[in-house]
Amino acid sequence: MDSGKPAKKSRRRQGRRPPRPGMPRSGSPAEGRGHDAGGQLTSGEPSPLLGRRPMRSPRPESQPLNLRRLLNDPPSEEHNGRPDGRPDGRPDGRMERRNGGGLAPVRSLYPAPLSKSQVSPPVIPIQARPVLPSLRPAATPRPRRRRASPPSPLLYITRLLIFGVGVGAIVGTVLSIWEPPSAPLGTTPGALDGAAVAVAAGEGDRPFRLDAAPPAQVPAPFAARLGQPLNGLAEMVQPLVAAAPDLTTGVFVVDLDSGNYLDLNGATALPAASTIKVPILVALLQDVDANQASLNEALTMEAGDIGGEAGEIQYLPVGTQFSTMEIMTKMITISDNTATNMIVRRIGGAAAATQRFQAWGMPNTVYRNLLPDVAGTNVTSARDLSLLLTAVAQGDLLSLRSRDRFLEVMQGTITNTLIPAGSGADAVIAHKTGTIGLMVGDTGIIDMPNGKRYVITVLVQRPADDPRAQDLIREISRVTYQYFSRPASDQNPQTSLPAG
Repeated sequence: MDSGKPAKKSRRRQGRRPPRPGMPRSGSPAEGRGHDAGGQLTSGEPSPLLGRRPMRSPRPESQPLNLRRLLNDPPSEEHNGRPDGRPDGRPDGRMERRNGGGLAPVRSLYPAPLSKSQVSPPVIPIQARPVLPSLRPAATPRPRRRRASPPSPLLYITRLLIFGVGVGAIVGTVLSIWEPPSAPLGTTPGALDGAAVAVAAGEGDRPFRLDAAPPAQVPAPFAARLGQPLNGLAEMVQPLVAAAPDLTTGVFVVDLDSGNYLDLNGATALPAASTIKVPILVALLQDVDANQASLNEALTMEAGDIGGEAGEIQYLPVGTQFSTMEIMTKMITISDNTATNMIVRRIGGAAAATQRFQAWGMPNTVYRNLLPDVAGTNVTSARDLSLLLTAVAQGDLLSLRSRDRFLEVMQGTITNTLIPAGSGADAVIAHKTGTIGLMVGDTGIIDMPNGKRYVITVLVQRPADDPRAQDLIREISRVTYQYFSRPASDQNPQTSLPAG
């Protein structure tokens, strides 16, 4: 029987049926969320007309939901006659039904539609990417190589020469490594022992030697090639010697740059005093060069070595030991007589020393007695001493090393009242003095500031302790130094005076 109401099952189905277009879905905003007329969710109290279950508002079929259009398209200005498209002038455009049947604005759970300024930048439609041209250049045809013309014969010859030089250099290097030269500079191992090596052809008389090796052949001092007599210097020295006729004076000067010389009674044998210690020093250094003595060797002072007068070793106890270098230095610098006697014993005694002096070409030099020789039995001459120093300065008799040591020791002589007193203050002097009652003398090598070098020996035999002998030596040294201080043009020897 039809009561005019649909059945319960029919009502349920009717509630599930989709609403007709333009009709809102049933449901209460208070019990759930729904959509308003604009398609937004709404919330609120349950509607008395529609019951508890919220109903979704039907979506107009003429306007399908399009999010991109919703975000990009501006709101319609014709909706409800307002620019913002909201009904009744309310800001959110939503309404809810009150209990009394009226409509009231409803708070939306979704944000209001964004304007163009608030929406992300519009999506730019993807356009087709243009096809870039290839960066690889187009292949160009390779030009054909021209056939080179054959090289000229001159080019062949040049290449052969370069090749030959290169091969020769390689072969020479290999041979030098395989078999190095056994005699450099044209010498042999045997010649190196003697150290006589000629520098160049025609200069064999001036040998080049190793620093520590003695010369192969020892030339005598008389073999020194003397030049012409220094008669200009003789004219200055002779008046000084003639002013003291009671003094026996021997003078011998050698210019080491030219070989020119002054000889006034140079060959006269006079008492040697301590000047005899110069050839004794040369003999000791020769033994050092021959490995027959050593400067580090210890020498013991014996009772027979003690000599009075000069020196300080005489006051030490017998048996005191000294190195050879120390004894040699004291013999020259402080003229220690005891040190001299120790060295004479070391080189073989007085007779052996005299024999060696004679072998050097010093005929007027004789060593007879130990020092001090107050009686003047040990003799020498100005010529012998000057030629000995000339030979040492030229590199004869001693090795280069011993020669330098010889000059160093001689420069340390303490007594500077004779030849150094007449020389300039800037001169470098290596000398040895000798003084006894009968004789005063000095011999040495002088290096001047102007580069001039010369050897001078002055021996004066005098009456007992006559002071004129010292004055004469100083005056002869002074005029000699002045002479060599002149320009070289004023030092030409004069041949009018013969050598004495």
